[in-house]
Amino acid sequence: MDIEEEEENVSLHSPLVHITVEDRLKVDTLQPHKDKRIERKEIYEEVRKQLWLAGPLVSVSLLNYCIQIISVMFVGHLGQLALSAASMATSFASVTGFSLLVGMASALDTLCGQSYGAKQHSMLGIHMQRAMLILMIFSIPLAIIWANTRSILIALGQDPEISAEAGKYSQLMIPSIFAYGLLQCLNRFLQSQNIVFPMMLSSGVTTLLHIIICWFMVFKSGLGYRGAAISNAVSSWINVSILALYVKFSPSCFKTWTGFSKEAMHYIPSFLRLAIPSAIMVCLEMWSFEMMVLLSGLLPNPKLETSVLSICLNTSSTIWMIPFGLSGAVSTRVSNELGAGNPRAARLAVYFIFAMATIEGIFIAAVMILIRNIWGYAYSNEVEVVKYVAIMLPILAASIFLDGIQCVLSGMARGCGRQKIGALINLGSYYLIGIPSSILFAFVFHIGGKESVKEKENMRIEREEVMEEVKRQLWLALPLSSVGILQYSLQTISVMFVGHLGTLPLSGASIATSFASVTGFTLLMGLASALDTFCGQSYGAGQYHMLGIHMQRSMLVVSVISVFLAIIWANTEPILVAMHQDKAISKEAGSYALYMIPSLFAYGLLQCILKFLQTQNIVFPMVLTSGITTLAHILLCWFLVFKSSLGTRGAALSNSISYWLNLLLISLYVKLSPSCKQSWTGFSWMTLNNVLDFLKLAVPSALMLCMKAWTFELMVLLSGLLPNPALETSVLSICLNTFGLAWMIPFGFTAAISTRVSNELGAGNPQAASLAVRVVLSIAVIEGVLLVSTMILLRNAWGHVYSNDKEVIKYVSTMMPTMAMSSFLDGIQSTLSGILVGCGWQKIGAYVNLGSFYLVGVPCAVTLAFVAHMKAKGLWLGIISAFIVQVIFYIAITIRTIWEEEARKAQSRVDNSTISATTIHRALL
Repeated sequence: MDIEEEEENVSLHSPLVHITVEDRLKVDTLQPHKDKRIERKEIYEEVRKQLWLAGPLVSVSLLNYCIQIISVMFVGHLGQLALSAASMATSFASVTGFSLLVGMASALDTLCGQSYGAKQHSMLGIHMQRAMLILMIFSIPLAIIWANTRSILIALGQDPEISAEAGKYSQLMIPSIFAYGLLQCLNRFLQSQNIVFPMMLSSGVTTLLHIIICWFMVFKSGLGYRGAAISNAVSSWINVSILALYVKFSPSCFKTWTGFSKEAMHYIPSFLRLAIPSAIMVCLEMWSFEMMVLLSGLLPNPKLETSVLSICLNTSSTIWMIPFGLSGAVSTRVSNELGAGNPRAARLAVYFIFAMATIEGIFIAAVMILIRNIWGYAYSNEVEVVKYVAIMLPILAASIFLDGIQCVLSGMARGCGRQKIGALINLGSYYLIGIPSSILFAFVFHIGGKESVKEKENMRIEREEVMEEVKRQLWLALPLSSVGILQYSLQTISVMFVGHLGTLPLSGASIATSFASVTGFTLLMGLASALDTFCGQSYGAGQYHMLGIHMQRSMLVVSVISVFLAIIWANTEPILVAMHQDKAISKEAGSYALYMIPSLFAYGLLQCILKFLQTQNIVFPMVLTSGITTLAHILLCWFLVFKSSLGTRGAALSNSISYWLNLLLISLYVKLSPSCKQSWTGFSWMTLNNVLDFLKLAVPSALMLCMKAWTFELMVLLSGLLPNPALETSVLSICLNTFGLAWMIPFGFTAAISTRVSNELGAGNPQAASLAVRVVLSIAVIEGVLLVSTMILLRNAWGHVYSNDKEVIKYVSTMMPTMAMSSFLDGIQSTLSGILVGCGWQKIGAYVNLGSFYLVGVPCAVTLAFVAHMKAKGLWLGIISAFIVQVIFYIAITIRTIWEEEARKAQSRVDNSTISATTIHRALL
C-alpha cells in the first residue's frame, strides 16, 4: 500500500483525528501531484527538518537510556554477582514494564502527529492525557509483578543467588515505573510538535544529576547496588517534573495544552486499538533481546554468561537509541505530513531517513569493531569478562546495523498508523525465527565464548603473519576472481549480443542459459569442487603425484555424467513446454540449447583442470588463457550472431567453440609447463581406483553448489509464469547474469580460502588455517560494501548494456538495489562455503543449502511474487531470506570449528587416498 493510500485509510478516517470537509478537499487536490519530480530545494528542506528533529531526539534517547546504563556501570565495579543481579533486574524490568509502556505511548506518534499536521492542536493535550491515564492503570499490575521478581526468576529456572539480589533491585525500582510511563507520554506530546530542544535540555540535566546521585547512593551511602535502583527512580521523577513544568508554563504549548479535560475519558477503546499493537510491535523486539539475558542464566557459568550478555545488551540498546531517535523523527515527519495532506513530503521524508540510517549503521559497526578489545573495561574490571565482550562485539556490530534499518522502517509504520502490520512482522521475525535459532545455537550447538577466549589466548598472531596471509589471499583471490569473471562472461557476452536482436531472442537465450545452468554447468562445477578438498589437502601434505590422479578421476566422472546431461539438453523445448513456459520462448530456447551441447563436455573437463592448478597456487596461466578465450569469443560471437545467418544459434555455437579453445590452451600448459612436472605424471590406470570415495565428496559438493544455483535459475523459470512473461523473463535474466558476474568476485575469494584452508590443513597447520579464515572474511565484507555501492550508483545505466528496450531498462533500475543487498549477503556466504569445502564439510553445506533455499527461500519467493504480487522483486527478496539463513548457520559452524581436529581429519583423508609414486609409475598408460 502506498503512503497516499495509507493517508486515506488511516489519517482521514480515524475517529481520533478530526478532519474537516475543507481539509479533505485540500488532500484530494494534492493527489494529482504525486508523480511530480522532487526538486532539489524540497530535498534540502527535508534534510533540514529531519536533522532538526533527529539530532535532538537521538540525544534525548541516549540520555534517557543512560540512566539505566550508568547504574549498571556503577554496580559493575562492585563485583560479578552485583553486576549479574542488576543486569537481570534491569532486563526483567524491560521485559515486564518499560517496553510495554514505551510501546503503548507510541500510539501518540500516530495520533498526536497526525492531529498536529491537521492543525487540530487542542487534540494533542487530550491524546496525551488519555495515554497517561491508561499507562498509569497498566503500571499498577506491572508494579505487583516487579514486587515478585525473585519468585518469578526462580520459577523460570534462574540461579537462586542472582534471583534473590535481582528481586531486591526490582522492588526498589517500582517508583520509576509510574514516572517512566508519564515521561514517555510527555516526550511523544512534545516530539509530535517538533519541540525537541527542551526535551534534550531536561534529559541532559537529569542525566548529570543521576551520575552524582548514583555515585553517592552506590559508594557513599552504604546501600550498594540497591542505591543504583533508588537513583533510577529519583532521576525519572526529576525528568517528569521538569518536562511537566515546561508544558504547563511554556508559550510553545499554549495551543496544545489547555488543561485537564473530561474528554480524555472518551474514545479509550479507539485509542487502545492503536496502543496495543504499538505496544506489541515494540515489546516483541525488546522482549526477545532481554530474553537473551534471561536465557544466559541457564548456561554453564551463569554469572559470566549473564554479565557478558547484559553488557552486550546494554551496549546494543545504547547504540540503538541513535536509530530510535531517527525512528522518532521519521514517525513525526510522516504523521505530520499525512495529517496535513502532503503525501509527497511524507515519501521524501522516508527516503531521506533510510539513507541516513544506512550511513549511520555502517559507521557505528566500524567503530564497534575497532574498540572491541577495550569496551569491556567500561563495565567491568574482570579480565575474563572483558575478553568475552571483545569476542561478542563483531557479531553485535552486524546485528546493530540490521536493527537500525528496521527501527527506522518501523518508525515509518507508526507514522502511517500501521502498527498492527508491524506487530505481525515482529511476531514472525523474532519468535518464529529469532528465538528458536538462538536456543539452537546456544544450547544445541553450544556456541559460547569461553572456548573462544581460551583459543584466542593460545593463538596469538603477529601482525607480520596477518600481512603475509593477506598477501597470499590477494595473490590467489584476485586472479581467481578474474578467471571467474572471464569464464562467466562467455555466456553473458552471448546473451548481450542476442539482446540486441529483440525481446523474444533475448528471452529464448536467457531461458536456455538458465536451463543449461540448472541441468548442466552447475552440476559439473559442483562435482569438480571435490578437488578443492582432495587436491588441496594432498598438495599441502606434499603428496604432489596424487593431484594428477585426483584430476583424472574427476575428469572420468564428469565426462560420464555429461553424456546424460547432453540428452537432457537435446530435449530442452519439450521439457520447457511441459513446465508451462511460453511456447515461442521455449522453441527459441530449445534451438539455443541444442547448439550448446558441445560446450558441456569442454566445461566439465575445464573445471577439473582449473581446480588442479588452483590448488597448487598456479593462477596466472589460468587468467591468461581465460583472457585470450574471452577476446576471441567477442569476435567470434559478433561474427556468428550478426554476420552469419545463424542469429541466436550463432551465440550458442560460439560458447561451445570458446570453451573448447580454453580447454585446449590450459591442457597444453599442464602438459608442457615445468610447474606441473611433479603433479602431472601422465595418464594412469590408477584413476579407476577409489571412484566411490571420490563420489562421497563430489556428490555433496555438487548438491551444495547446485541447490543455490538451481534456486536462482528457478527464479527465471518462475518469472515465465508471471504476467507479461517476455518482460519479466528478460529482466530476471539480466539480473541473474549481472548477479552471476558480480558473484565471480567473492567466488575468487571462495576459491582462495578453500585452497588456503585445504593446503594448511593438509600440511598440519591449523593455526594458519584459522588465520586464513579470519583474513578472508574481513576482505569479503569490505569487497561486499564496495560492490553494493557500485551497483546502486550504476542502477540507471546498467540496463542499456543488455537491451535497447526502455521498459526493460527502467525495470532493471528498480531491481538493482535489491540485487545489491543480495550480492552482499551472497559474498559472505560464498566465502563461508569455501571454508566448508576446504575442510571437506560438503555434506553439511548441502544440508544447510537445502534448508535455506528450499524450506525458506523458494516458499518466500513464490509467496511474495504471486500472492503479494511483488513480481520480480518478490522473487529476489525470497532469495535474500535464504541468504540470511545461510549466513547464520555458516557462521555458527565456522565459530565452532576446532582446527586441530580438522588438521587430523585432513591427514587421515590424505593417507587413505594416497597411492605410492612407484605404483602410479607402473600403471601409466
